[in-house]
Amino acid sequence: YLWSTLDGGDSWRKTEIGMETYDLHFFDGNNGIAIGENGAIKKSDDGGNTWRAISSPATTNLRNMFWLDDNRGWISGYENVKVGEEPLFPGDPDESYIIKDKGAVLYTDDGGETWEQISEIPKRGLGKMLFLADGQTGWLAAFEPIEDSDVGVTAYLYKTTDGGHTFVDANLPIKVGVLDTGFFGTADINAGYIFAMHWENSSMGHL
Repeated sequence: YLWSTLDGGDSWRKTEIGMETYDLHFFDGNNGIAIGENGAIKKSDDGGNTWRAISSPATTNLRNMFWLDDNRGWISGYENVKVGEEPLFPGDPDESYIIKDKGAVLYTDDGGETWEQISEIPKRGLGKMLFLADGQTGWLAAFEPIEDSDVGVTAYLYKTTDGGHTFVDANLPIKVGVLDTGFFGTADINAGYIFAMHWENSSMGHL
């Protein structure tokens, strides 16, 4: 569902989108786009009252969007693959699934009417993206499950200089500490997810 308000949140209206929605972006008060499960992309031109399906080149779950302007936008997504038999959180069986394969990046230059899958990153879950004004230089957060672990993941950061067609590992220093396990010695504590990022230019950024 989509929840909308016209009075600053005093009252809300519920609208059926028709899919499990993971990210939402509105260009103005009328025109918006939503993405979700199994490659689903939908657009609205009436403030979210109705939604129409857009042809999608992907079958992965589409999770994140980044828009540089009203025309140029990127989507990242990934497949869910079960790697654990028990839920990570009690009462939520979906959380027994951690990303293991086939992260995909989609691109549009016509405001989301048509999309092209421009790259794929195997064995990574893909997260937040950010592009500079040139539309060529950008970064993509990713993560990978730790082998033989039902809950652990390792963070990655990728950089592109060709608009997302290719990505290279930015060699993020993921070690954030050391855990003393006593009898078993010590173990590195590594960053698992990148939840936010900001880049001033191609050299200065924050995660």
